[in-house]
Amino acid sequence: MPSLSKFQNRYRYFRYHRMLEHSKTSVMMDLLATSFYKDDVGDNKMFSFGFSLIDGRPAVGFGGVSGPFKVGVTTKALLRLMDRNPKTFVFHWDATYKIDSLAYPILVCGVSDAARKFHPVAFFLLGKETENEYTWAMASLMSIYRLVVGRDLQLAYVMADAAKAPALGVQAFYRQLGVERVLMCFYHLVANVHKRLVGTTLKTKALVFRHVYKMHYSRSWHELRHHWMNAVHAWTINDELVAREFTKYYFEQWIKSQSWRWQVYHSPSGFATTNNPCEAFNKHFKAVYSEKCTHGLCATFVLLGDVVEEYSTFQATEFKDTPAPSLKLLYRTRRLVEYTLLEVVPTELVFDLPFGEIFVRGVVPRHALSLAFAFALKLNRATVEDAATAIGDISMDASDYDVAGAYYYNKNTNNVRHESLCATTPQPWHGWRVRVLPGDLHCECNYFFKNSSCCHIIFALQVTNRDAQGHPNIPRTFERGGPQRAQPGILGRGRGRGRGRTGGRGSGRDHTQVGRALEFE
Repeated sequence: MPSLSKFQNRYRYFRYHRMLEHSKTSVMMDLLATSFYKDDVGDNKMFSFGFSLIDGRPAVGFGGVSGPFKVGVTTKALLRLMDRNPKTFVFHWDATYKIDSLAYPILVCGVSDAARKFHPVAFFLLGKETENEYTWAMASLMSIYRLVVGRDLQLAYVMADAAKAPALGVQAFYRQLGVERVLMCFYHLVANVHKRLVGTTLKTKALVFRHVYKMHYSRSWHELRHHWMNAVHAWTINDELVAREFTKYYFEQWIKSQSWRWQVYHSPSGFATTNNPCEAFNKHFKAVYSEKCTHGLCATFVLLGDVVEEYSTFQATEFKDTPAPSLKLLYRTRRLVEYTLLEVVPTELVFDLPFGEIFVRGVVPRHALSLAFAFALKLNRATVEDAATAIGDISMDASDYDVAGAYYYNKNTNNVRHESLCATTPQPWHGWRVRVLPGDLHCECNYFFKNSSCCHIIFALQVTNRDAQGHPNIPRTFERGGPQRAQPGILGRGRGRGRGRTGGRGSGRDHTQVGRALEFE
């Protein structure tokens, strides 16, 4: 048997020469020259772009005085995903790290559709992450899109975070891209506010995020201003927030600056309001493709080529033009129905409604508001002891806790609160007016205004026996035209004994009779 050292040498040889687990510049130059874009490349075949060939040699930087390394990878099929009405998707780009051994960031570019599904369109390997690299990446993407599709790239909505480099990279091409709004990732805001509130009590955190979510769900600038004035009044009488100058920080960072478009009224209903679709893809990329390991730069380039080819073929998903409820919302609605926390109010008790409209009332269970602190543990990053102190001493049965758990199932308390609000108006006693007509779904609550779907809509569709688009459900089976009659002469096995028709088990030809094919002459 060969020695351990021989196995190790063979392993290193295979990784270096076959898997290209290294960052050798000569090999990278060959890969770039071979994969450089050509007009006759297949729709689902990867190619590299963002540089030029001089005498067959790629003109790229290697770091230092030669400039940073910058290369893009995509396919024609992925680029054509953006060849549609620019108001039907949101453009995302976000860098992910710890992929290659040289610590080069990978810039992931993609679009999210109306159902918040992420579709990657291009990847960039960047030696640095500054405004110049982001500007170059956007210019390269625009150039290759024009070359492949034959028209200029148009982006109506661009999602970004508070980092300056991505925002400035888009700002340089506002007019060419036709950008209407650069949206601010709401999750990035929440994460930064969390950092600012480290060390404060749970009640203070709950106070801050209650007003933050009210501003997030604003339906207009006037409503945002109303919520902001209420937040200022509440925050300036809190000693912990005053000591940290929180109101001043929030105004300068999230109201006055360019990172202020994190409210839901800036984008169409149902569209993504965070970078979560792109972040989820980055997480999937690291877990499945890079396997949470760092690779050589050459292997990383080959890996990106494999990824774009997969998402151009069998990993490609349908682009949705209409919003769709999330699985979490469907599961939560099921729990609400199970605990009778959703109910239909008869129109006789209120007033008549047009065809296709009903009143749906959401029931807030007993102790739900008190237990909001307990169910906000994950959001506010508090300990169980902090939650117990905030809740106080309340006596309740186990069943009350189960009902409250169903009420907050799969959602944080601030999102649940806006199922019971229409702008600033609480839910009336008769519930919300819900319309479930084909292609025309509507609810009055704030949650629907943001997501274009809510538990009231899903419940109303179930009650009225309609599908997700509002069309009446088709029957599962055909109705019989008349009484069933026996059909003599049909032989063969039925589904069981005594089914009332000829040909069932035990009927037909006697087993003593022999078929003609088996008779002997």
